[in-house]
Amino acid sequence: NLSKSWNNGFLNNLNLNLRHSQNISNNNISLSLPEISLNSKRIYPFKHLGKISKTNWYDKISIKYNMNTKNTISTLDSLLLSENSISNFRNGIKHSIPISTSTTILQHFNLTSNFNLTERWYLNQINKRWENNMLITDTINKFTRGHDYNFSTGINTKIYGLIEFQKGKISAIRHVLSPSISFRYSPDFSDQKYGNYKTVQINEDGETEIYSIMSNGIYGNPSNTKTGNINLNLNNILEMKINKRDTALSLKKIKIIENLGISSSYNIFSDSLNLSNIKVHTRTRLLNIFDITFSSDYDPYITNSNNEDRINKFELVTNKRLARLKSFTTSIGLRINNKSFISKEQITEKESATNETTKNLYLNPWNLSIDYSLTY
Repeated sequence: NLSKSWNNGFLNNLNLNLRHSQNISNNNISLSLPEISLNSKRIYPFKHLGKISKTNWYDKISIKYNMNTKNTISTLDSLLLSENSISNFRNGIKHSIPISTSTTILQHFNLTSNFNLTERWYLNQINKRWENNMLITDTINKFTRGHDYNFSTGINTKIYGLIEFQKGKISAIRHVLSPSISFRYSPDFSDQKYGNYKTVQINEDGETEIYSIMSNGIYGNPSNTKTGNINLNLNNILEMKINKRDTALSLKKIKIIENLGISSSYNIFSDSLNLSNIKVHTRTRLLNIFDITFSSDYDPYITNSNNEDRINKFELVTNKRLARLKSFTTSIGLRINNKSFISKEQITEKESATNETTKNLYLNPWNLSIDYSLTY
């Protein structure tokens, strides 16, 4: 493993790895000769335009460059040095250029935008043909390149709610609501003008399929699906402040719910089943020793008579319910140690105590963890 970093200039770091693994039970060997990553610093090309004393929206536009390359093989050790071993190597180069920016609008809303450009380079490609009632796949040694890109933008904010109590042990309850909405667009790169996909006959009935000429590429291939997802997220935090017994001026903050999130998305380009499943997750900690998590998945669409496939009818219209429970997972964890049930002041007293029995009881380090999970 070799690495190089630069403090000045455009480049940030370079990493070179040589990997080798071998399974002696089946004589399979895997090699990466080499694996290289090159990354640049994040630059702000428009930062010094206009008045330097004033921050403009284009000052935060940043550009970065990442390059990854691999040359790998996985084969039997007896075939590694054979005549055809070189042709069995899988290799490629992936270039990535992420462009991002963020700004604040109307004082309370954060707007972020991202544009990601990816290009893949390979030394071969796949070609399929129907010949003599057979589907034949050939690997052609030819320089092949394919690019894709996607764009996303989102807006988020925080809304605070506070209830204060003049009497009693509870001083206040605060609710933090974090709504966000984002849009992500990815074009369809299977169009003939891009040259990434071809059509081939697959049977005697004349049926055809579309395949990628880079389906064997180590970094994948450009997407063949046009997507435009509107993502909705709603996160909640619920906290409580209580008065300590020792003094009325001392407050202790307790998190009732560390996080409660609801999320879903809507694909504007899908011809049916546009709405994705609704996901709900929550996390909290009780008495500073119990960790509780819960996540669930709800389907807004009904299924067919066999309960196998979704059909384009909402549960709300058909069964008068918002969604149908598909799965859930919950877990409870207990975490205690030698300091869980004594205060910091008591710990200090025990540390200075001369009684060895008392010191061993409280100060000898120990941990106990118990976990229980349930999945449906």
